[in-house]
Amino acid sequence: MGFNFKRVVDFIAPSADKEDDGRDKWPSRAAFVLAAMGGAVGLGNLLRYPSVVFANNGLQWFIPYLIALFFLGIPVLCLEICIGQAYRGSVVVAFNGINKHTKGVGLAVIMNGFIVATYYVPILAWIMHYFRCSFESPLPWSGRGQEFYMQDVIANDDPIVPEGSGYVEYPGTGFVGETVGWVAFMWLLVWLCMFKGVGTTGRVVYFTMGLPVIMIIIILGRSVSLPNASTGIKYYFGEWNGEKLGSGGIWQAACGQIFFSIGVGFGYFTSYASYNSKHANAVQDTLIIALCNSLYEVVGGFAVFGVIGFLGYSPDDSSISLSTFTVGFLTYPLALAEMPGANVWAVLFFLTLAVLGLSSAFALSESLVTLICDCGLGRKFSRVLITTVIILLSFLLSLIYCTKFGFYLLDAVDTWINNLSLIFVVWCECVAATTLYRYKDVVGQIGWTGYLVYNIGYVLSMVLGVAIGHAVSPAAGAGVGFGIFIASNILAIILSKSPDSRPPGFFGKSNVLSKMWWFSFYSFNQLRRDLNIVVAGGKRWNIPVFWGFVLRYISAPILAIIVSFAFPLFYTKRNDPLHIFAFASACGVMCIVAAGFVLPRWFDIFVPPEKLHLSDTFYAPQVVMAPLEVHHDEVIDHGQHVGEGHAEPYPRRKTEAQMTYFYILGKTSYWIFQAVEGMQAKFRMLKEKLTSETMVAGFSISAMVDEFQGRKDPTAVADKTAPEEIDTSTISGTLVELFVASANQIDATLRLAVGSANSVEDFKALPNPKPDDDWYKSPVAKFFSTGWFLLNEDSIAVDDVVKSITESIKPKIANNVMKAANLRLIADKRVHSREDCGYATGRQWMALREGEEYCFYIMRYKPFGGNWGESWDEAEEDVYTNMAKYNLGNRDSYYRAILDCALSADKQLIVDNLGFNNIPVCFFDLEAFFIDHNDSPECNSNLIN
Repeated sequence: MGFNFKRVVDFIAPSADKEDDGRDKWPSRAAFVLAAMGGAVGLGNLLRYPSVVFANNGLQWFIPYLIALFFLGIPVLCLEICIGQAYRGSVVVAFNGINKHTKGVGLAVIMNGFIVATYYVPILAWIMHYFRCSFESPLPWSGRGQEFYMQDVIANDDPIVPEGSGYVEYPGTGFVGETVGWVAFMWLLVWLCMFKGVGTTGRVVYFTMGLPVIMIIIILGRSVSLPNASTGIKYYFGEWNGEKLGSGGIWQAACGQIFFSIGVGFGYFTSYASYNSKHANAVQDTLIIALCNSLYEVVGGFAVFGVIGFLGYSPDDSSISLSTFTVGFLTYPLALAEMPGANVWAVLFFLTLAVLGLSSAFALSESLVTLICDCGLGRKFSRVLITTVIILLSFLLSLIYCTKFGFYLLDAVDTWINNLSLIFVVWCECVAATTLYRYKDVVGQIGWTGYLVYNIGYVLSMVLGVAIGHAVSPAAGAGVGFGIFIASNILAIILSKSPDSRPPGFFGKSNVLSKMWWFSFYSFNQLRRDLNIVVAGGKRWNIPVFWGFVLRYISAPILAIIVSFAFPLFYTKRNDPLHIFAFASACGVMCIVAAGFVLPRWFDIFVPPEKLHLSDTFYAPQVVMAPLEVHHDEVIDHGQHVGEGHAEPYPRRKTEAQMTYFYILGKTSYWIFQAVEGMQAKFRMLKEKLTSETMVAGFSISAMVDEFQGRKDPTAVADKTAPEEIDTSTISGTLVELFVASANQIDATLRLAVGSANSVEDFKALPNPKPDDDWYKSPVAKFFSTGWFLLNEDSIAVDDVVKSITESIKPKIANNVMKAANLRLIADKRVHSREDCGYATGRQWMALREGEEYCFYIMRYKPFGGNWGESWDEAEEDVYTNMAKYNLGNRDSYYRAILDCALSADKQLIVDNLGFNNIPVCFFDLEAFFIDHNDSPECNSNLIN
């Protein structure tokens, strides 16, 4: 048997398993958590953290550190993981789900990660240089740590700093050969870790996270056993310098450390979470990742402070200043050179750094790979090819940091990407998610004026507050910021209209509090509730109630303050061309956010076609909607044509979103309305195609128009007319009238369904098809008087509401819409028309989603035939038993399978059954709807283009 190379590769680097929706999934929950931790735990934990603590030494450090962890790091991390898991796509897809205007935020996040990856790998190249030299004895940096680092490893020419106001010059232009080689090697390792997707990465992370944990324990044991190590550890964990808490420096340092340490804003958490099971325990995973990240750096801090004590460094010595690079390439190497068995400890230390950095490098690259793989264009190519191209491009861009001025460019780019664009983009994440999510509900309740006044004031309070804080004084900045915010709240209350839908609890006690709740709390609270449908439930942890508040009113202002420090810093670097370039690059990333907000369609190319409309939510205040349940990629919107080519398997599911009480009214009414809107648009186009040669038979059109406008009893048998009795010259106009009237009527009912009215009086003020028709009005009035809010905990009221819906409101709408769908307008039934083409049918003009909804409704509440009794489970099993006879890859066959269970035996329309207690489902089983003899379409084409 010959050697099978592909089989060997598949064994070593297996492809990922698939989730039910066809998306790759992690081999296990542990693989996801370890991969996410690999992105978070990196060089910053082992090198940056000790340098920050050294400047703020003492136990008091942990007070701002832990506050920043729980009020900055964890809330943003929870947002990124939850939206990735809920929307199951790249960062752009996830933020498109928040709002179509935030696609730019998603792309900017990815660009941050990509830029950092291109200079992160050259840092790993320097580490590998040290790793190679660790096998030499004596260690080559012994007694010459600074010289070895700058001349042998970095090997950059010194910049020429002018004495006056000129620009800094960098004379070096060539490449540093060894750095180029190690960069190529490290990018190859990155490719090997991710080229087959999460199937391969899910295996690799056990090594890339497991080895550093073991290594840091070994290094910790050695460090704390060094002579005088206890002195260094005392600086870390044995002193209390409470006076430092009164300085803003320690709070700024703690917030910055948490922010950079956890690693939000680079996109890999969202990308990795998109490969989770849709119903994984996202909140628990968030805490595990965040706490383990902090535990690693806190424990690693003991190792570094042991070395600090060994070297005799003191925080009180102003001549000693530690940074990420000095700890990793100067402080630790010098200590290693003085230890017994120096080579062994050097190899272990630099191997640990290299492996830590490797896991961060492929995490940073994953966001861009996921983006390309998910978009429409990327689906034409394999994951292997996409990964290869991106890694090659990253390698080429990394070469600029391998030049003889690369160190200085790396320092500049690192400064401005981290201090400016990264923090700004995460600030945008917090603001966008808590402001723009389901903004239609807020605008519908309080009006555009109140919404804009409050949110403009909210943003200006942060922008002007920090600006004045720098220009004048922190106290003045705080005063201006809070003043603007309070003034905008007051003005918004005055200018907002009174909301129809009362908020729960305390905020529902007065009109003023209701307005405040809608513009201050609704968006982030609704985001939490909607996400909880996916990420919570059962034994899974809920996103806590205070999460959105923290994200909006604590995390966002903190980030605004942190990002403000970047601009004064740039003033000191304004004569350095590399810093100017890096600053401009960071501003370019920030401009992506603005471009996405103003021109969201430009970013549609990065979103899969079936997920472009994830953010197109309908007006449904306080109605909970799961991200991928309501924004479903199989919904047929506005009469869109559904043909055989669009057929996909429809997953079997008995979900809360479809069958629970809370969805029956709001969700179904919406799809009915969408269907009517779509049919109205189709009939406007149909108006242009009807000719005098068209033969029409069926119900009287004028009689149906009267019915929709409330001038006719809707439960009566419709009048029948012979074809020759209809004036064909007026058909076009009356069809349009009919659908305008039906859309208006459904719109009125829809407004009731989603809570635009909250009293019997409000209901009576709405147009009715027949004002004196008590059988229609009374249940609705009862519906509102018993508690129209569907989300209360009073089961009796809810049951009463559902009974009203199922017995009166819903069938009434169904009769109107379904009769409008059919109209008994069966066009010329010449045999050849069916034999030649078989044109589009009436059911193709209805949203299949709506049809499915009604079929499930019928089987649960009003079953036609079968011995199901009151048991929905029995009915469901019966449905799927019958469905087994059909090809589930065909949407139409699936649809008909459900109808087979729901329809009467002969599947024929009985006109007498048009009363409100029966829904004529067989309207969906229509003949060819229209044939234009003068301009017949080609076979298998859409009826109307």
